[in-house]
Amino acid sequence: MFQAWGLTAIDQFKYAIAAPFIWANWRALEALLSLQLKLGKTGLRPKQPIEDTVSCSVPIVTPGLFDLIADGKIKTIQGTFDSYTPGAINLSNGETIPADVAILAVGWKLGVPFLPQTYRDKLKMAANWLVRYADGMLAHQPTSAQMTENIEMMLDWKRNKRPAAQVYGDLCSAPFHFLHFDELLADMGAKVRKRNLIAENLAPPNAEGYGRFLKSAPHFMAE
Repeated sequence: MFQAWGLTAIDQFKYAIAAPFIWANWRALEALLSLQLKLGKTGLRPKQPIEDTVSCSVPIVTPGLFDLIADGKIKTIQGTFDSYTPGAINLSNGETIPADVAILAVGWKLGVPFLPQTYRDKLKMAANWLVRYADGMLAHQPTSAQMTENIEMMLDWKRNKRPAAQVYGDLCSAPFHFLHFDELLADMGAKVRKRNLIAENLAPPNAEGYGRFLKSAPHFMAE
């Protein structure tokens, strides 16, 4: 995890090869969402690339919402609240909207209710890393200096280069999480870490696969 971002030269080469495919995948997703949600017709297509803004704060689409917007039955404004004045809301786009009450109505919460509790309790790959680290049993044991350097790099990335990543939580799945999983597995000495390169970047994550990868690491149990 803390050895040069956890990637070997071969891994870095693979990621460089995969980069154009990942970029194309984002563009295809943008096109699909724009078509399905009528973002072009409603004027709601975001100005920023989806990979720079998508995060776990983005809710699941309410059925029929964008149809009502396209039909003019719901008026939308692109922007967010900037400040309040008596009887009005000032928006970040410069508009002022008369309002008696402002309501935050998101109507969703994150979770994995489709998994039995037995399996939810096992979603702890980081715990396997931490137990080995505490007992000095990682295949690649980081020093305090390496850990501090990595933490500072991640904080800079989240705050300055990828602010949307600040809201990613434990119940969120994002591309950088899978890179993080690879780092944890590498530190633990997993012998099996990869699937087919194209499948890794374009297919949904394979939970059973990660279980297999973890089992390939040297067995260790805290006493």
